[in-house]
Amino acid sequence: MAAVGGPRILAVLLGAFQGRPPERALDGLRGAAALKDAVAEVLVEALRPIQKAYADLVADRPTLLAVLEAGAATAGPIAGGTVARARQAIGLLG
Repeated sequence: MAAVGGPRILAVLLGAFQGRPPERALDGLRGAAALKDAVAEVLVEALRPIQKAYADLVADRPTLLAVLEAGAATAGPIAGGTVARARQAIGLLG
């Protein structure tokens, strides 16, 4: 691959998101600006479902809080034992 440094990394990213080798991801692109634009476009599209899922989660605050509380109730006792053992191992009190 002819690209080096930053352009090479962008080509690898672009190729990974397109499912193509970096060399093929550069096909048809001319210049650093075109490469940057192409990478930005694939990243925005890749993140779109994650952004939607996040928006859906925070939109239903009561359900979100209930899930967080249930998780805390489950994790609390487990974490408490782990923290206690870690404190004892490093000589901290209570």
